[in-house]
Amino acid sequence: MSDFDFSSFREWLQTGFSQTTARQYFSMVHACFYDNTTVAKFLREEGALARHVIEYDTQLSDVSRGSYRAAFRALARYLTQLGFSIHLHFLDHRGRRKIKPSPLAPLMFELQKHMRLSRLQFIRWQNVKGTGGDYAAVEDPIRRSEYRVPLDLMRTLNLMAGGGERAKPTQPIIPIEPKAMRPMPTLRLQRLAARALDD
Repeated sequence: MSDFDFSSFREWLQTGFSQTTARQYFSMVHACFYDNTTVAKFLREEGALARHVIEYDTQLSDVSRGSYRAAFRALARYLTQLGFSIHLHFLDHRGRRKIKPSPLAPLMFELQKHMRLSRLQFIRWQNVKGTGGDYAAVEDPIRRSEYRVPLDLMRTLNLMAGGGERAKPTQPIIPIEPKAMRPMPTLRLQRLAARALDD
């Protein structure tokens, strides 16, 4: 087993998530554990780290819990690569209310690896171009920047935006509902991406 190090964890996050998401996840995990010594102490006792995370989770608000859980699950995956076995079984704080799984959740989780979800509200399908390869070029007309996103992912999102048909060029990438011309709010997209790890 390798020792946990926050610097290495930060680098690992940056290889699998967007810069914004990696920074957010790192800050959340760091807020829970503070330093390498604290993590090492919990790892020495079997199940101690998971218990600490779950106890921390119970103190969070419903609004922030989804993002924190996504960060903790990322930590668990990282620790698994170091040779530790971490099992997180979060309590259901939603009572009897059931949230219907959204097909967008895993797609947003994947999309955030390639671009900031907060930029989607400014981008329309007319800003998406093929590259002749396995990626699509997604242009941000406000920042005049370009993102490379897997072509298969963009094709799936296009059909969802168009309600099973090709989306209109002036439609947002992720409309509030199929065929709509209004973009889905950023906060909702971020919650969907975080929920992908809970479902």
